[in-house]
Amino acid sequence: MKVWIRVLPFVCFLMIMAGCGRNNENNSENTEDVNAATYGDAAPVPNIATGTDATGTDAMVDSSGFVVTNDYVVTNTGIVNMRVSPSTDADVYMVLESGVQLNRTGYNNEWTRVMVNDTDFYIYSDYVTQVEAGADDASEESKIIYIDAAKQSVGNSETEQIGPDSVTVKPKASSGAIGVGTGQREYELTLSVAVKLKDELESRGYTVVLSRVSSDVSISNAERAEAANRSGADIYIKIQAGTSSDSSVSGIIGMCQTADNPYVNGNYSESRRLTESIVSHTADETSAVNLGIYETDELASINWSTIPTTVISVGFLSNEAEDVQLATDTYRDELAKGMADGIDNYYQ
Repeated sequence: MKVWIRVLPFVCFLMIMAGCGRNNENNSENTEDVNAATYGDAAPVPNIATGTDATGTDAMVDSSGFVVTNDYVVTNTGIVNMRVSPSTDADVYMVLESGVQLNRTGYNNEWTRVMVNDTDFYIYSDYVTQVEAGADDASEESKIIYIDAAKQSVGNSETEQIGPDSVTVKPKASSGAIGVGTGQREYELTLSVAVKLKDELESRGYTVVLSRVSSDVSISNAERAEAANRSGADIYIKIQAGTSSDSSVSGIIGMCQTADNPYVNGNYSESRRLTESIVSHTADETSAVNLGIYETDELASINWSTIPTTVISVGFLSNEAEDVQLATDTYRDELAKGMADGIDNYYQ
């Protein structure tokens, strides 16, 4: 059975307190009996003193006191905190649902060490069960995608630098545009498309982190980018909608940094390739006008990001026909599928 990493529907690294779920870890229920039939034997507990695993077999113990392994475990209970170090006081990096398969690289008497995106994280061992992973499953790793639904219900006119050490500043956040035909708000549109894209990507095996799951937030553009940096994501996708003084303008446009961006080094080629792929596939899926790529160094979302980043404008709310189209679930589904196709193509 192929199982993928899923993030619960809220922004783990922004909204989860370090102690979240600590009672769950300290007061575990014995779930292993009910899961054994499905997932196999519980993860073995090593004897650190003798350097053997639970079966008495010699085991290599590293300098951190973890028995070194390279196998697979699956989460066996509802909400599992994956932490940045083996302590209930450590920050929660991600919250996992039951049934998530992970590559285990070590364990001790209390904690299991797993690897996600070439980084070690830790889960309380009571909440994972050892499984046998097939060759196909073992070779597939879930990529982490950070999706930022642009805007918020209340803007923030305070200013921030558009990039590290920049002398140029801009307002921290905006509530965005309003549809000329429907009256829909940009911040509601972008969140709807972001959630649909999340669901589409997760169905394809990706792990998704959302910048927000509510419009009642106060997160600046720089803060969104910095959150993407902390998330462990491979790529950062910002979804917005456009307006124009020319009401006839419609279509999809992508934005990325220039090759000479003074704030971000080394991301241009990947950001450009990511942007081109998403714009092309989204335009194909929706039959929208492909307006191409606009390179800019004036966006805080791009300049504060340290990973490949793209800003995708999914349409123009100033164009009445496109505004009406953007308000429909059917078209938003098409946008999500097209963007996901572009992401698939980027990784291929």
